Amino acid sequence: MIAMLYDGKFEQMEKALYNLSDLLHYVLRKDDFSRIEEELSFLNAYLMLQKERFTDRLSFSIEAEKETLSALIPRLLLQPFVENSVIHGMEPISNYKCFIAINTSIKDGKILIRIKDDGAGFDLNKTDISSSIGISNSINRVRIMDPESSISITSAEGQGCTIDISMKIQKEKNENTHC
Repeated sequence: MIAMLYDGKFEQMEKALYNLSDLLHYVLRKDDFSRIEEELSFLNAYLMLQKERFTDRLSFSIEAEKETLSALIPRLLLQPFVENSVIHGMEPISNYKCFIAINTSIKDGKILIRIKDDGAGFDLNKTDISSSIGISNSINRVRIMDPESSISITSAEGQGCTIDISMKIQKEKNENTHC
């Protein structure tokens, strides 16, 4: 943002500050759950800030079926996956352009969330996913909320990464579940 100030890009800087403000408000909330709509809004602000950093190297789309927007998920569940798409999928390859797609839908009475990137990818046999605190935490929080949930991670070097999360639909806060 300092570079924007020096370059006289005041409108860009204003948008970046609003996105940063939105991120901070969301992160500092005390509740354990958020509506998918709120989580996706947070991810949009996060990716807009990353886009300011990486300019045309990063593009993204966020699409959600209307029926999914009011469903509850653990707050900040998706951010570690999206952050990994940026950090590990794009950053290591200079001048590489990365596209990140985030989709939510309902199938067979479950919420389906897909985060897919066309970044660097990785060899699942050589990577210990459990060593990532953010990813491990997200997986554990989904399983606490819905023990029958499923999370699959598919990736191959040079072919990007796909995260698929399937969990029961929850529309009301469950006072017994803290994740």
